[in-house]
Amino acid sequence: MPSLTCARLGFSSHSIRLTPFIPPNMINHLSIRRCLHTNSSHRPSRHAQFYSNLVPAMIPVALLGSAVYMGLQLLQTHLLHEKYLDEARARVEQLERDIDTLILERRNSPPSREGTDAVLGPRTTGGWFEWLRRG
Repeated sequence: MPSLTCARLGFSSHSIRLTPFIPPNMINHLSIRRCLHTNSSHRPSRHAQFYSNLVPAMIPVALLGSAVYMGLQLLQTHLLHEKYLDEARARVEQLERDIDTLILERRNSPPSREGTDAVLGPRTTGGWFEWLRRG
């Protein structure tokens, strides 16, 4: 396939015009842009040149930085979850020991009616509506 030049593509320095005999699949957009820049007297500004050189080089850096950041964030989340689980296990073990201690104390102490009365309060006789007078 012959190379596409600016003249073959039908470009002039002042207009963008494609001749009808060139099929669209043969047009290379990069060569069109290159032809426009070489034929025109206008050069891109320094800022445009600087950013056109800088941005493509920064894409891999940005991707790598994002990947590292997300990996560290995932590691921090995992470690915080492990810490929470360890604290929860320690709290459950402490509560189980407290329950075992209370069960042993209850088994060793003789059952007494006074203990339940101390919890429920003194018994009064006076009918079922006595609770209304307390309040």
